[in-house]
Formats: sequence, structure tokens, C-alpha cells
Amino acid sequence: MATRILAVDDDIITLELIKTLLPSDDFSVTAFTNPVDALASLKKNSYDLILSDYFMPQMDGREFLEEVRKRGIDDLPFIFLTANTDVQQAIELIKAGADDYICKPFQASELIFRIGKTIKEKKNQRAIELFNVRIVKDLESAALLQRALLPQPFTGIDNITFDWIFNPCNEIGGDIFNIFKLDNDHIGIFSIDVSGHGVSAALLSFALSKILSPLPDQSSLIRNYTETHRRIMIVPPGEVAGHLNIRFPLDSITEQYFTLLYGILDRKSLEFCYVSAGHPPIIHHAYKAFPRIMYKTSPAIGFIAGFEYQEHSIYLKSGDRLYLYTDGIIETRNAEKQFFGEKRFADALTESGDSTLKEALQASVSALNQWRGRTKANDDIFILGIEIA
Repeated sequence: MATRILAVDDDIITLELIKTLLPSDDFSVTAFTNPVDALASLKKNSYDLILSDYFMPQMDGREFLEEVRKRGIDDLPFIFLTANTDVQQAIELIKAGADDYICKPFQASELIFRIGKTIKEKKNQRAIELFNVRIVKDLESAALLQRALLPQPFTGIDNITFDWIFNPCNEIGGDIFNIFKLDNDHIGIFSIDVSGHGVSAALLSFALSKILSPLPDQSSLIRNYTETHRRIMIVPPGEVAGHLNIRFPLDSITEQYFTLLYGILDRKSLEFCYVSAGHPPIIHHAYKAFPRIMYKTSPAIGFIAGFEYQEHSIYLKSGDRLYLYTDGIIETRNAEKQFFGEKRFADALTESGDSTLKEALQASVSALNQWRGRTKANDDIFILGIEIA
């Protein structure tokens, strides 16, 4: 199919030259001596490219270009024909939305080359824009899926309150967490931070969330269900981490890995038994006391084959709070490249000790944002608070 050219120039000789130089087998040229008639033709016909002079009656080339773009024809290639003395003007026109310019007088080879090159570049640009639109839609869908994996508000637990803040730095990230009942007396809690960001981190976090979230009346990595005896056997946190360490060795090609904090909260004894694999330390804020940073962690999952993960316990009392979080909190930097750190985070929680759990979480994030200032967040922000009534 011949390339359809709309040529606009008040010089009839130039228009005839364009028709002569462009082979009729490859090009179909529609010519006008003024932009008004050309705009009327654009309403009725489609073209592959516009060739336009600058100095013309009724409106100049810039005004013609603006009218074309106003009509929503942003993807139609537009080349200006200009005299050698007007090169700077042509450059300004390109900044205004033109795609290229050709200096008069021009040769057939240059004209054909520039037309083909401009059309190809415009097609590539459209393809990239469509591709980016699809990526954005896919990321938005993945973000919806990620939010769907987040825990629902807990009901039926009178003595324990849970609240959290989760702000991914992009559409999707590698942080994921969940809270669930293992049986009537035990609650499972995990927090995972996959290295990196974007799709690859999200895919692994999705998979881990499914592996660690139990299904009713089914055995899983964290809970064994025996239908014969109608019994649930809860897998200790250390064993869970050990199984994950075997299943997800460090990938030497992608260098992707994840940190894990998995714990089991006993509703009756209020013991929180947990394992930390490379995860930031838990903060234990006992009632009417200063928060304690629990520096007890082991290597991230997959770093050391056969590693035996040690369990730790925190015994909670009425009014106590636990804070679980990922490194997006403590590794946030300010304008001077200083980390927010565990100490500042704990201090922010101390200042909000008399507030509700939700207010304490919000205050800590406010302190974090104030510390960061205008520095862009480059990691997910996640905090989970647990309070004993």
C-alpha cells in the first residue's frame, strides 16, 4: 500500500517537485496550497505523514501544527520544509511537536529517507507507548492482587488487637505479611521482605504468601492436619524456616533472596514464639516501659544450607505491644544520607505510648516522613502492631 502524504505549501512549484520526487508506486501525495484546506481534508481522510512549509497564508506552520495536534492527531508524523537560513526556527518547531525538518532545496533520496525514517520512528514510539500502557495495567492488576493477599480485620479475639500500615514504594513490591488462626488458641504471623522491587520480587512474595497461609482442614508447611484423628499439629517456627531454607536456596543468577519473621502467638499464655531470618529486630514495648529492640536474628533464607534456625520467645502482659516491620522503615535515608534506624523508630513509638495502637503506627510513619523530607522513598513501608488488652 502506498504511503499517504499530505503536502502543504503555498509554493505550487514545491508541491509539484514533491510529487515528482516521490515515486507514485510507493507514495500517494495530496497537496494543498493553504493549511485551512489541509485541515478540512484531515477530517475526511487519513494520512501517514504531513509535509508542511512554515510561511503560508491564513496561518503559519506552527499554527497549522498546533491545530493538527489539537484535533488529537498526536501520532501523525509531521515534517517541516524550511530554508537553510531558518534551521534554528525548525529546531524550535520540533520542540513544539514536529518530528523532523528538511531544508530546501532537497533531493529525492533525502526526502524519501526522511519520510521513511520519521514514519518508522513514530510507529516505534506508538508501540512503546502501547507497551507501557499494558505494563501499567499489569502492575495495577498485580497491586490489586497484592492488596487482596493482605489479612482481613481480625474478629473474635477479645484480648489481642492487630493493626498495620503497608505502603509499597511502587505499584508492587516484595513485602508481604499475614495474620491467621492456626487453631482456637494459636495465631500465626509472618512478615516477608523479598530482595529487590517490582514484578520479580512480587512474584516470589505472592508464592511465599500462598505457601505460608493455611487452608481449612488441609496440611501445609506451617500446620499438619490429620483427618483420621481430627487433630492439628502446629509446625514450630524454627522448622518452618528450615523447610523454606531448603526449598529456596540463594539463586546465584538472580541473587534474589528473602528475609522472614514467623511467629506463633499463644492466646492463653501470651507467649510469642518466633524465628527471625535476616529480618529487622522486633520491638517489644512493654506497658509503661521503654521499647526494647530484640536483636535476635539468623541469616536470611537460603544463605546457609542446612542452617538450624533458633526460636526465641517473648512473654507478653496486659498493655504490651509488639512491632514487626521490614527494613523500609529503618533504612530510610534523609537528605544527608543518614538512616532512620531502629533507635529513632523506637523513640517515635515511645512518644506515642499513651496513644491507641493505630495512632502509634501513624505517628511513627509521620516521624519517618519528616525524617526523610523530600527524599524519595525507595523501599516498601510496612509496620504491624500487636497489642494485648
